[in-house]
Amino acid sequence: MRKSGISVDGFSLAAEFIPHAVWMATAERMIEYVNTCATDYAGLPARRLLEWGWIRFVHPSDLERVRLIRELVARTEAPIRTEFRVRRFDGQYRWFAISTRPLLDDHGRIQKWIGAAVDIHDQERNEAEIRLARGEAEEALVFLESLLVNPKVGLSLVDHDLRYLAVNASLAGFNSLPAAEHIGQRIDDVLPTLWSQIEPHYRRVLETGQPVLNVEVKGSSAAFLESFYPVAMHGEIKRIGAVVVREQKKTDRSAR
Repeated sequence: MRKSGISVDGFSLAAEFIPHAVWMATAERMIEYVNTCATDYAGLPARRLLEWGWIRFVHPSDLERVRLIRELVARTEAPIRTEFRVRRFDGQYRWFAISTRPLLDDHGRIQKWIGAAVDIHDQERNEAEIRLARGEAEEALVFLESLLVNPKVGLSLVDHDLRYLAVNASLAGFNSLPAAEHIGQRIDDVLPTLWSQIEPHYRRVLETGQPVLNVEVKGSSAAFLESFYPVAMHGEIKRIGAVVVREQKKTDRSAR
């Protein structure tokens, strides 16, 4: 699938919706972004994992395999699936199913690489379990791609106090408010007419730690399908991500 104009900023917002370690790399395969799950697992700030920083967390016995895989990627430019052990913040090495794939520009050239890692350490290491984990990693990458390239999908990230941390251009358009003017504002201040419909779902995510999916929300001039996802930091729900899909064309510029 070809993409163009994929930015780290746009990817980073989408990646926070994924409950696994996710990264983006340059065309030369140098890591330039990791999500909160990755930093939470490593117990280090993102800057320590960028470029080649992540390699120090690979089990010494798996380093040769990782080297060979990277050489294969360089030759074939093809998606890769593999498994290797990664050190956690407490020093334990755990097995992960790894998937990585290229994002292409409109001319078929690699623009970025994206990847996801699913912890399989507590599963039986048989082929069936590995296939399931690989499938989960692949699903995460497909989900990310769909969010990145669909202009009709709005994304937002709010903190524990339900104040906006980030929104994409599509959501800003839905709300008829520049993205920068969302930041730091409470949801109920930005969307007072919709707050009664969406507040229970945000509260449910905070209380249960479970996502709430495909909720219909009706605005004055359009209907939306919304899903809400927990984003944990060190095992505690600190943020909530929302995916908003407009179901019909808006007829005016008033906020949802």
